[in-house]
Amino acid sequence: MSQPNSPAVEKQSPSFSIDWKKVGRVMLKYFLPINPMTTQPDERGKDREDLLIRLDCIQSANGSNTYSKHFQKQSSQDKKLQYRELNLNNHQVERLFKQICDLDRQGRNRGKIAIVGESGTGKSLFLQTLARWMLETTDYIPIWISPEQLTTLSLREYLSQKWLTQCSKHYGKKQKLSPESWQTSFEALLESGRVWLFGDGIDYLLTESSNNSNESPLSLFKEQQKYTGNCHLILSCQTSTWKMQSQALAQFDIYQTKSLSSQTEIEQFVERWLHPYSSQRENSEIRRDLGANLSTLLSQPPNLSLQTWLNNPLRLSLLCRLWQKNPQTLPQTVASLYQVLVNEFYQWQAENTNVTATEQEPLNEFLTRLALTHRETGSSSAPISQEMIEDNASKLSLSLQLHWLRPMGIVTQLEKHNQYRFEDQTFEDYFAALGIDNWQYFLATETGKIEMFSEQWQHILLFWMGREDIASQEKEALIKALIDFKDECGQENFYGFRAYLTAAMALSEFRDCSVKDTIIEQVFVWALAEDDKSNLRRTAAREAIANIYRPLVINHLINYFENDSQPLQQRQRLNYLERLGKGNTEAIAALTECLQNAKDTTLRWQLAETLGTIDPGNSTAINLIVQGLEKPQKEQDYQKAFLTLEKIAQGQGQGVKALVRLLHSKPNPNLKRRIFQCLEIIGQGNATAIAILVQLIRSTKDETIRRQAAESLEKIDPSNPTAIAGLIKLMETTQKTSIRQEVVYNLGEVCPGNRQAVAALVSLLETNDDLYLRWMAISSLGKIGTGNEQAIAILEKLIEPEEPLLIRKEALDSLGKVDPRNPRSVKVSIQLMEETEDEEVYREIAEKLGKIDPGNPTSIKALSKNLQISRDEFVLRQVAVSLGKIDPGNLEALMVLVNLIQSTNDPDIRSLAAESLGEVGQGNPAAIATLIRLLETSSHPESLRCAAKSLSKIAVGNKGTITTFIRLLPTIKDKDLGKQIAEGLITILPEKQMSQVVSQLRDHLLYRSLPDHSPCYQVMWHCAQHLSYQTFKEAWQQRGLPQKLSLTLQNTEPETKENNSSFERLQQQLKNAPELTSDQIIFIATRRFIDAENPAIDIYDQMLEQNCPVFEYGLPETLSKLRLYWHLLPQKSNKSKLILLFYDQGNSSLSAHLLNSLAKFKGIIAVITRQESSELSVFSPDDPQLGQTLIDWLQQKLNN
Repeated sequence: MSQPNSPAVEKQSPSFSIDWKKVGRVMLKYFLPINPMTTQPDERGKDREDLLIRLDCIQSANGSNTYSKHFQKQSSQDKKLQYRELNLNNHQVERLFKQICDLDRQGRNRGKIAIVGESGTGKSLFLQTLARWMLETTDYIPIWISPEQLTTLSLREYLSQKWLTQCSKHYGKKQKLSPESWQTSFEALLESGRVWLFGDGIDYLLTESSNNSNESPLSLFKEQQKYTGNCHLILSCQTSTWKMQSQALAQFDIYQTKSLSSQTEIEQFVERWLHPYSSQRENSEIRRDLGANLSTLLSQPPNLSLQTWLNNPLRLSLLCRLWQKNPQTLPQTVASLYQVLVNEFYQWQAENTNVTATEQEPLNEFLTRLALTHRETGSSSAPISQEMIEDNASKLSLSLQLHWLRPMGIVTQLEKHNQYRFEDQTFEDYFAALGIDNWQYFLATETGKIEMFSEQWQHILLFWMGREDIASQEKEALIKALIDFKDECGQENFYGFRAYLTAAMALSEFRDCSVKDTIIEQVFVWALAEDDKSNLRRTAAREAIANIYRPLVINHLINYFENDSQPLQQRQRLNYLERLGKGNTEAIAALTECLQNAKDTTLRWQLAETLGTIDPGNSTAINLIVQGLEKPQKEQDYQKAFLTLEKIAQGQGQGVKALVRLLHSKPNPNLKRRIFQCLEIIGQGNATAIAILVQLIRSTKDETIRRQAAESLEKIDPSNPTAIAGLIKLMETTQKTSIRQEVVYNLGEVCPGNRQAVAALVSLLETNDDLYLRWMAISSLGKIGTGNEQAIAILEKLIEPEEPLLIRKEALDSLGKVDPRNPRSVKVSIQLMEETEDEEVYREIAEKLGKIDPGNPTSIKALSKNLQISRDEFVLRQVAVSLGKIDPGNLEALMVLVNLIQSTNDPDIRSLAAESLGEVGQGNPAAIATLIRLLETSSHPESLRCAAKSLSKIAVGNKGTITTFIRLLPTIKDKDLGKQIAEGLITILPEKQMSQVVSQLRDHLLYRSLPDHSPCYQVMWHCAQHLSYQTFKEAWQQRGLPQKLSLTLQNTEPETKENNSSFERLQQQLKNAPELTSDQIIFIATRRFIDAENPAIDIYDQMLEQNCPVFEYGLPETLSKLRLYWHLLPQKSNKSKLILLFYDQGNSSLSAHLLNSLAKFKGIIAVITRQESSELSVFSPDDPQLGQTLIDWLQQKLNN
């Protein structure tokens, strides 16, 4: 670690040596503020540092979003970084602290660190912990600076005058030093590079020396730091302050603190905060488990709704302070919770700024008026202006001292320009709710302004509903108004639906509502609707159920089961009870009773599954499933039992023993494999399961069982030496090639990082000549050999020219995984591209080269050269894509794709090039213009879809693209294309342009009810979820209503019933053909593809449905693996021939990638489509004699 050469004691002369480490400790203790997260009211546990902080690294010192070496990357469009939980007393944090201080490794003379985050997320706590760590483990001296200390002094003046003066007072030295001695030594310290300035809460920088309110406190503080010698800087501020002027921190490493994200994190925080009290012997029994008791209460269904509001560490700390003093009960509503949090907030702040009860009341009234006035401005991000403060300077000053409010920017002498905001937005919502006297305010019938659809106003409505001083009649009236609300924007009543869901959400604060059952039932009706017209409403209703007060929902479901005997409805609602009722005793009792009385076998099974889910380990539920496993009526009963046991019997001995009994009954190979798979899931950590598998490995002579047992043991008990040794021994000794292949595959799946497994695979590669086996071993090495020197060495050897091309390609791929920046990978990839004459191999290598080492100049040069010499359009497209990935923004690559789109006569090339622009053309005007032009001129469905998809990636906010999408949306007849354009428009549409969309699409929803999966409806729905009612209504009514809507509007939903029946008739005709009875035709309906680009899994699912065996090597998630599966199928089939028949019944095109891949499949394959293909046998769905045509063709193929 970088450390200054200066010793800990500055020695200018023997007469005035100063121990600056000692000074640093004294001054840090003197200046650190009281933190409610680490100090309890009686100071027990003071300065504790064992709490969790969630931290993201969001910017490196050069201003780009990146990761430090201690943080892993999470791929996402906005480049956010994956959080880490930081226990401020563990090794992970120490590594981070060392990184912050290690300036030599970073190549910097000055450290610049910023900690940003929302209020109460642990910024100050992080700084305090880092400061103490510096004093204890390094030669650095931290100096704590609170912004209020800089009101009248510059940073330099504060350090040399106020801080240094305090040093001389508190430094315990018998021989007093002169001010000149202190100053001389301090100047030397500042220049030594040993000082870190800790600026905590720079948002509160108040200064009388500036008249510029637009100046950023970040810029001002950073500017002043220039005059403090060679000091390093670490500061903290609110996220909004950083975002307002992000350039001020362009040269900083920036870390962001986050709220707690789960119930587990909340429980950990609570128990650690209250641990000092729980461990005190003198405490009564009720106090011994304070943290555990509070965590248990918070996890109970009646209190789960509170957790959303307690994910902020500061608010949770305030609750812990309250609980420590009165560990009895929790507030019942969010409003009552915030009432006690406000009171506790004042008691905490009394340790710094005492406010009497007499002073609190007028201050709360001021905050109430201010919060409501600010919320009425319409934007939560808008600042609180000085005009809103009126003549309340003293209350403003007190609010700033208490940190109810904070300044935005610099607060100057020119008061009229000063701006503020609430420190915690939820407290602002609470205070605003206190200022509303009657329910009509939310509907504003007099002004026409309805305040209830934005998130902030929904919070305010919740707080208002939970107020104890509001009469129930008032709350009932608001609920009724919400469920009866009808908007003035057409028959779809978008906002009426939102108002109804708001009423459902409000039940959490008003649980005695007289119509609560009616509301909950209606939400369930929407959530369980099966018709195609209600998909969006169904999704919204299902999300809303999770936000309704959980005990009300559970009671409603229980009443439904007890009073309704419709099995279908019961089965549907069981799914919700399963999700919401975990641990609920009433639900467990009701399900147990229903299970005893139910006669329907399917319903009994679902009841058992739900009971086992909400009551893990429930013996009644598990016994019922075990009975089904031991007395199956058909093959599907086994599979159903396995799936249910995996869900409800994890770690339970009953399930493990039942599976072992079944294993000893000598099941067929497929069932045996499934038993092991189930055992892997329910046997996790189960000693019985581990012991049984160990015994099987050691005793059985059946190599298949030994392999499966070893694989399962490794999954149940990772790194179990018996499992790994068993697999390796079996690989080395078996005489069966199939067993050895399976073991090689297993090693790659279950042994990540295991050195013995890597060594065994390396040994096999050095001694075995079986091409396919070696290929599998290389693939497995790529999965488990990351960073392993043996693996890297053998893979480097296997990419040499003397090896077969198949081996070299796979070794290159695996080397890129185990050693991503290996220089040999780039060199050999370029050699392969130069050597090969196979276009497919060329494209594969180009694609891999684009992944190996982004930014590698050798790769960029090679790909650029190939762009200039290649004439093959497919190759050009792939090389351009790879070049665009390793060299983002490369204009040569972009222009190749643009030219391909404009010049090619091949629609498949045009589609691929259009899709590729979406990967490499981010924000490029030429790319966007080319894709828009393609959308407007092409008639090829796949090209249109690819263009729309790419524009949705690279043209966010682009007005030209938005205009084109809006114009095309109502005219599209192709369902898939319409969906793509609708989704693209939703993705790129900023809120400020939504009004334009509403106005232009309105007429298509006026006089008829569109299904909500139609493109126009989807876009209008999206706008209605994001715009205020007032804005949406104004856009809707902006143009006068037409007298009659054109009757020529095209229905965007194609009829599929006729196509479906055609497909079914064809299936029946071919199955009944006597000429084909000894063969198996596998029918693949392309309409069922979820991923049209890579439908491997979709095809595989349909093959399994037609009794094809399971693929032994996992899921064939790519078309290449599917091809391997298809080629292995004849070995396991009792039919003479297997025939693969694709049926494309729509007008949309099959992807070029799919057709090209199918052309490489061996065997009898046909595609029924309107597309043409020179490499496949294609038949038209419009052929009136299609069935007989296929029969004649198949007979010819089968006889050859």
